[in-house]
Amino acid sequence: MLDVAAHLSVGWHYSKFNLSWQLMKNAGNLDKVSAHYVQELTQAVQELTKAGGPKIAAELGANADCRFKPPGLGFAAPLTDLVIHRRDMFLPLGITYDTDPDVVRLVLDKAVAKGMFGMVNSHKRLRGLSFRATDFDWQHGHGPEISGPGLALAHAMWGRPQSLEELSGSGLDTLRGNLAS
Repeated sequence: MLDVAAHLSVGWHYSKFNLSWQLMKNAGNLDKVSAHYVQELTQAVQELTKAGGPKIAAELGANADCRFKPPGLGFAAPLTDLVIHRRDMFLPLGITYDTDPDVVRLVLDKAVAKGMFGMVNSHKRLRGLSFRATDFDWQHGHGPEISGPGLALAHAMWGRPQSLEELSGSGLDTLRGNLAS
């Protein structure tokens, strides 16, 4: 979970210029850029973790007004990051919580978006499948269906196999295979 915490703190540790430079240096490969930042920030996050929960809360609180957004992606990108990574951290701990359906809808829409979001999402793994949220009105695609709660659906669509067990439908085995490759 330290790598997720480090990843989420990039916005207040690095400037847009630094991020743009890293993107150019790594030919636009966000995975490489993220790995670079995570490696640099893991030490700082480890020290913060040793300091305990109140120190972590203070760090997050001090940066709550951070207006970071990756170049070309807008504010939907950090919001999507927070929704997906919150689930990354809370799911293994068995922590349940509610997320506004409008926010989850945005995260689902970004999972199937092209353009700049096509650089970071897993939309290629979603081709030929249809998706339907069962807890609010949202659907996308054509082909064998995968359905389930919107948050679990979004998590899986963003490449997280941990949420597949909450989903059902004739396309589930295809998605499982796509995520494994």
